[in-house]
Parts: sequence; C-alpha cells; structure tokens
Amino acid sequence: MPANAVRADYLLGKAWLAAGRGDLADHYAARTLAGCAAAGLADFDLAYAHELHARALAVQGRTDEATAAADRARGIPIADPEDRALVEADLADLPG
Repeated sequence: MPANAVRADYLLGKAWLAAGRGDLADHYAARTLAGCAAAGLADFDLAYAHELHARALAVQGRTDEATAAADRARGIPIADPEDRALVEADLADLPG
C-alpha cells in the first residue's frame, strides 16, 4: 500500500473520530497500521497511525489500551526535529 493510501486511511479514521464513531475509527487505525507495515513506513506515519489507534480506543472507553497505544506512538523514533515537535504536540492530550 503506497504512502498516500495509508495517509488517506488515517484521514478517514480521523473523520470517523470527529463523528464520534470510535469503532469505525479503530477499523481505519488498523488499516493504517497494516499499511505502514506493508509499505515499510515508520517515523512520522507510524507515530500517527498509533495516535489514531489510541484516540479510537479512548472514544470507545478502552482507557488502558488507549494509554498503551499512546505510549507506542510516543516511542516511535522521528528523525526530523520539526516532525517530532508536531507529533509530541498532537499526543499531548492523550493518556500516558
């Protein structure tokens, strides 16, 4: 799956989050994570895939799992300092 398809799945997941549909957001989080693995995407893309998963879990009330997913997002090495700052800012309101 090319990077643009992975990013499209991420955006669809975010849209479902905005609609309050954690179940569908989680579906797209799984697709995003699988797409990252298939395309060899890491860094920024992988961190955001875990961020989406954490938020989808949180919306569903699965707090412990959401915290673990947020911790995985925070643990992804990101080479570019500006990208790292963006990810950290976006993760600041997640549990963990």
